[in-house]
Amino acid sequence: MKKICYIAGASGEDFDPFIKGPSDLLIACDGGYSALKKRGLCPDVLIGDLDSFDGDIPHDIEVIRHPVMKDDTDTMLCIKYGIERGYESFVIFGGMGGRLSHTYANVQALAYLSERNMNGRLVSDKCMITLVKNGKISFSENESGDISVFAYGKNAYGVCERGLKYSIENATLTDNFPLGVSNSFIGRASEISVSDGTVLIITEKHK
Repeated sequence: MKKICYIAGASGEDFDPFIKGPSDLLIACDGGYSALKKRGLCPDVLIGDLDSFDGDIPHDIEVIRHPVMKDDTDTMLCIKYGIERGYESFVIFGGMGGRLSHTYANVQALAYLSERNMNGRLVSDKCMITLVKNGKISFSENESGDISVFAYGKNAYGVCERGLKYSIENATLTDNFPLGVSNSFIGRASEISVSDGTVLIITEKHK
């Protein structure tokens, strides 16, 4: 299994418990430190400008503090830290429930990873966002809820959706028409693939 770099942000949405493997890295992204501590989780490192940090700065873990005036978001700082340490798979918690502008910035952080042939996901207990470039992603028969697929950046060609309520083969998704919105899992193994371009995939669990 690939080792995973987990990044915990401060936006406040809930997330499902996860098991950190011995080779995995857990980063507290600024105020995400508090979210981890509330769940009894201790990060390996705290990274950010600490402008949203609440409480005393910890002394029992590594703390990398950056200036407030910078080009990188705190999430991007965490991603670059993970890449420097050899990680290619990233899972970001607490990156969607706050300001919409911050959520979109985190989507662009996923695109940064995708362009480098790395994998990134924004996750909560109700939603997951990821990007796939010239490749595919598979889901098990245990997935439930809705799934939407959008062209990202430019048109996406050769898009296939299999094992879902609606299937498509070799379709073209454009960046100005939401053809791929609101498909559904139906208790079968499923797959999204794209032969040329990048697709943004959003899964949403039913309330």
